[in-house]
Amino acid sequence: MRFGISPEKIFSIPPPVDTEKFRVREERDVLRARYGIPQDKRVVLSVAALNRVHKRTDYLIREVARLGEDYFLLLVGHVEDFSLQRLARKQLGDRFYFPHSPFEKVEEIYHLADLFTVCSLAEGFCLAFVEAMSARLAVIAHDAPHFEWLIGDRRCLVDMSQDGNLARKIEQMLRDEKGTQDVVSDNYDRAVGRFDWSRLKSQYLDMYERISHGTAKGTSQLTSVWS
Repeated sequence: MRFGISPEKIFSIPPPVDTEKFRVREERDVLRARYGIPQDKRVVLSVAALNRVHKRTDYLIREVARLGEDYFLLLVGHVEDFSLQRLARKQLGDRFYFPHSPFEKVEEIYHLADLFTVCSLAEGFCLAFVEAMSARLAVIAHDAPHFEWLIGDRRCLVDMSQDGNLARKIEQMLRDEKGTQDVVSDNYDRAVGRFDWSRLKSQYLDMYERISHGTAKGTSQLTSVWS
């Protein structure tokens, strides 16, 4: 009621994900060969709009550069700031790639990588994290209440407002292979349990039923951000 909308007219449902779509179907070395990704590098992946203001791609580039020659950065998404390509070349040399991947092929991109991150400090949702979790990929997000809710594991969070923190967290996570695999397994279970279409279907059907039968007449809002 605070904004003049009665509670029965507001629906808050997460966007559903077909988690089965992100199941491994080809070995990593096969996929890396197809995309021209070095087999001997630790690959950090980000799937997001590529910009400086919201997704903070420039911060990610600088943090991966801190990690040294063993790391490779894969940036997938619409390039909104072409100066980021120049920054990546300056900071990383040839240890980066901006692939043009069709939407229907994005799921296999997750299986090229060792770790996934998006460096935004705030989000409406950030569906790519759920996709990465569904692909059984290690994830790191900014330490903020929304990302703690979204991922559900504080071991995957770090304060990205400070230089150097993400680089240290990446190194720590990939060094602890056994611990990271436990986190990855837990994240996968949460992604399926909370965001798979099979778990959310009844909530969507109930919403459509209420709207179609007039129990939520007037202004209705679905507070779900697909980004």
